[in-house]
Amino acid sequence: MALPAAALDMKACAERPVQWGCIGHVEMRSAKARVEMTGCEKREVLMEVEQEGVRRRMLVTNKGAFVAPGDDIGANRGAYAFWGYALAPVLMVLPMLFPDGPDSVPVEPLTRTIQVESNTTATVTASRGADGAIRFRMAGDRFGRFEGSYRSGLRPALPGDFDMRGWYHAPGPSRIGEPPPAPEPAPGERLEQLR
Repeated sequence: MALPAAALDMKACAERPVQWGCIGHVEMRSAKARVEMTGCEKREVLMEVEQEGVRRRMLVTNKGAFVAPGDDIGANRGAYAFWGYALAPVLMVLPMLFPDGPDSVPVEPLTRTIQVESNTTATVTASRGADGAIRFRMAGDRFGRFEGSYRSGLRPALPGDFDMRGWYHAPGPSRIGEPPPAPEPAPGERLEQLR
């Protein structure tokens, strides 16, 4: 499962809301991990995962993707793919179950089993709270069991003084036969320098 491109199309969110695409906040929790993604004004996305006591963070801006100090998302590991695979179950399954968007999720919990791919099913329970948050539980053949919440609509912009010291530009994959590219430091110590 790969993350749909609409999930990170922040330009489309600023111009016109896209059903399930203008993500304000997604959180997923399982017995082994926690994943969060926050879409902010100024077309920035902050992602975080905690797994086995290790915390990884990535910030996507107009200037590219930046990985937090100490994170081991190195060259050829595909930082975008890492987050895409972590979030794909939610960002693919909820739109399949509720194609008319977040407002179509009922207030009372609804449980359904759906075919996600030719060899993958998911059982989903979802409901919409009075605060607009979609709460869900999912169990799937390929992605296990987890629960979480989804909110549409971009969150306020991150502060300009967001500390970028030690963050590095997430390198892309290398070409065949070439060594992986080295990570480059973020160009500046504060987020406002990347805007």
